Amino acid sequence: MDDAFRKSATRIAGPLAAAAMLAACSGPIDYDMRGRMGGSLDTSQAALSASTADRPVPDARGVLSYPTYQVAVARTGDTVADVANRVGLPAGEVARYNGMQPNDPLRPDEIIALPSRVGVAVPTGNVDIATLAGNAINNAPATARPSEVTTTTLAPAQTSAQTRATSSAAQTGGVEPIRHKVQRGETAYTVARLYGVTPKSLAEWNGLDANFTLREGQYLLIP
Repeated sequence: MDDAFRKSATRIAGPLAAAAMLAACSGPIDYDMRGRMGGSLDTSQAALSASTADRPVPDARGVLSYPTYQVAVARTGDTVADVANRVGLPAGEVARYNGMQPNDPLRPDEIIALPSRVGVAVPTGNVDIATLAGNAINNAPATARPSEVTTTTLAPAQTSAQTRATSSAAQTGGVEPIRHKVQRGETAYTVARLYGVTPKSLAEWNGLDANFTLREGQYLLIP
């Protein structure tokens, strides 16, 4: 009798265990693997809700400048060639550096790494020496005697080369983000997990599509 009871219990327990396993597998996929660490620690919800600083605003040409690299932010309707022309670099060189073709279309806010540094766009203008001299005369004290006229030596005007050097030195404020080059087989989820950020933040900083699609050779800024 006992043997028969145990056999019946075993036959019932098997399907119940299988059903429990199926129920456990039907839950949402834990992309960042935190739920598989065991114990009561589960930070997956905290990871989803974690706040990340906004990406810095680029200059007028879409360039973000950091001490060791520069990137350009694509605009609506841009191709790689459009971005290259805007920053003054050869389209083929920019395309090869990013594993793309010059005519490849870009998504708005997509990041394009620049193979060499470019000057940062700054306002330019000509100095009117005659106006400066006239203003100096007009602002001189009325009681000054001719023998007491004070002269001031003006600094030499910057050459165009000096202006470009000064422009290139300008950098985007804040800490320089890590720049990651996508390797074959990597996904937005594996890259995000590697650096401890959320896939959503990674997508926002790099203009990824709704599927978080990456390509081999693509450069990503890590928020």
